[in-house]
Amino acid sequence: MYSLTSCLDTQLNSDEYLPMILILITEYINSFPIKKVLLIKTPKEIEKNSIEFETDTKQKLIKFDTKNKFLQYDTGNIKEANKLNFDDLILILHNLFMIVKY
Repeated sequence: MYSLTSCLDTQLNSDEYLPMILILITEYINSFPIKKVLLIKTPKEIEKNSIEFETDTKQKLIKFDTKNKFLQYDTGNIKEANKLNFDDLILILHNLFMIVKY
């Protein structure tokens, strides 16, 4: 988890990469004949270290719907997928890696 966070640090990367990475992730998820919704679990490393993400309201990402292209948060807020930030991307990638790992 730490390597994902350090590699996708907003100080090292430009927001211009986000749409390209989002397209790759969406195509990867849609290539499987499974649900097109990725339920997001917060990694223990984040909960343990109480790392705060950059989101304004400190809301927690809970769902990434690739079919309808939106992100859903625990507060009930919904955001278009193309407006994701690096914190959202880190959680999505971590959950994809955990699925592949198991």
